[in-house]
Amino acid sequence: MSTSPIALTIAGSDPSGGAGIQCDLKVFQELSVYGLSVITCITSQVPGIMKSVHPLQSSQVVSQIETLKSNYSISAIKIGLLYNKTITEAVINVLDSFENRPPIIIDPIIKSSSGTLILEDGALELYKEYLIPMADVYTPNIPEGNILVGNEISSQINLAKSLYSKFGTPVLLKGGHLNSEVASDIFVNADGLTTYDSPMIKNFEAHGTGCFYSASICSHIALGYEIKKAISKSKRHVTEAIKCASNLGGNSKTLSFKTL
Repeated sequence: MSTSPIALTIAGSDPSGGAGIQCDLKVFQELSVYGLSVITCITSQVPGIMKSVHPLQSSQVVSQIETLKSNYSISAIKIGLLYNKTITEAVINVLDSFENRPPIIIDPIIKSSSGTLILEDGALELYKEYLIPMADVYTPNIPEGNILVGNEISSQINLAKSLYSKFGTPVLLKGGHLNSEVASDIFVNADGLTTYDSPMIKNFEAHGTGCFYSASICSHIALGYEIKKAISKSKRHVTEAIKCASNLGGNSKTLSFKTL
C-alpha cells in the first residue's frame, strides 16, 4: 500500500483558517500530502485585520520540531511566520540538526496583508544571514523583496536578480503587487530566469495567497516534482483559488481550497 508523503509547516496560527498553519494544512490535504504542523505564534486575525500576535516560547517551538523529526519521515518543510529573534534563531538551530534535511520552502512573512509588521528587526537579520541561505527556494512578494535587499528596486526582474545575487538561494519573486495586466512571478536560480504568468485579477484583496502558494509548492516538492514544475502547478492552483475566492468574513476575501 502506498503512503502519502509527509510535509511539515512551521508557522503561525490563523483562527480564521485562511492563512498560516490552517491554510497550509488544507492545501497539503487537498494535494494528498500528510501535514505536520509546528505553531510558532497565536494570532488574532480575520481577513484584512490583524489584531495581535502572541509568540510561543522558543523552547516550545523546538520541542514540537524535535518530536516530529524523531517520529516521521519528512519530505519537505515550509516555513512561514516566525515573528521574533528567539524563535527564528531556535528554528535555524534545530533545522541545522537534521541529519538528512529535507527541502525547505520559505515564505518570508514580514508584514501582514493589512500592513502590520510581523517580523521583528532582529529576526529579519537572522533571516538574511542564516535562514534564507538554508532554503531550497523562498517566495517573497515585491515589498518583501525590497526589504530583504535593503533597497527600493523598481524593476521586478532586477529585484529578482538582486535577491539571487545577494543570498545565492533560488528565489520566486511574486508580482501580484504590480499594477499590470499580467501577474508575473519570476524564478531565478543557477540556470537563469524563468517567468510564470497569469492574467492579473484587478481590484482584489485576498487573504493568505502567499501561504497558499508556498504550501502548494511545498506539497509538490514533497510529491517528488522538481522545483520549476512545482512552481508551475502551484501558480495555476493559486490563480484558480483567487478567481473562486469569496467573502466569508473580515475585510478581504478567502481563497477557495476546492480548486486544488
